[in-house]
Amino acid sequence: MKHASSLISTLLLGITIAICPGYGQHEPARDEPTRNRRQQEQGENEFDGRIARLQEAKRQLDNERREIEENRAQLNGVREDLERRECELNERFELAERHMREADERNRQLEMRERELDEREREIQRERELAEREIDLQRRETELNMLARTLEKKESPKDDRNDGNPLAALLLILAIALWLWALGNCLGRFDDSFPTGGHHDKLSWTLVILFGFVFGAFLYLFRGRVQIPKSAG
Repeated sequence: MKHASSLISTLLLGITIAICPGYGQHEPARDEPTRNRRQQEQGENEFDGRIARLQEAKRQLDNERREIEENRAQLNGVREDLERRECELNERFELAERHMREADERNRQLEMRERELDEREREIQRERELAEREIDLQRRETELNMLARTLEKKESPKDDRNDGNPLAALLLILAIALWLWALGNCLGRFDDSFPTGGHHDKLSWTLVILFGFVFGAFLYLFRGRVQIPKSAG
């Protein structure tokens, strides 16, 4: 407003001078300070306006700077939050990997224990089979001893009648010994050690020795103890 008033005053003064040429000549000393004052006021007004604009620009720059700092602080907070979350995820991943390694180790230990248990079960099964075979052999040995006593009792009258012939008694003792040896050897062998390697060879030769007596023992000695080699095919 001051600037517009000064412009209007200047225009009116110019018009007055143009209309009245003597107006400026009669009061030159009074108009010069007025014009200077008005120019000074105009310059001050312009300077104040520039200062106001500069202050407004400074305020805007300060506001923008504060906003930038606030955004930067928010970004720093978000970055720190992301870094913290990343650290937590890394820790969880490492923990999961450690748990997986522990689970794998436990699985390997369980597999080893299962193999050990299987091996122990097989050993127990073999020991049980061996014990059953030993019991069977002891039972058969007992039966053979009882059979030998029975045969000795049956042969005792003949021995009494043959007291005068020691050679016959010796031959009889050798025959009984050969028969007992053949029977014991046959019972102590496995099925696959007989000539044909069949599952019933042991039973067959046992019956031959039991019922064939000395002849069965000789037959076992020359035929049953010879193992026929199996063909490569």
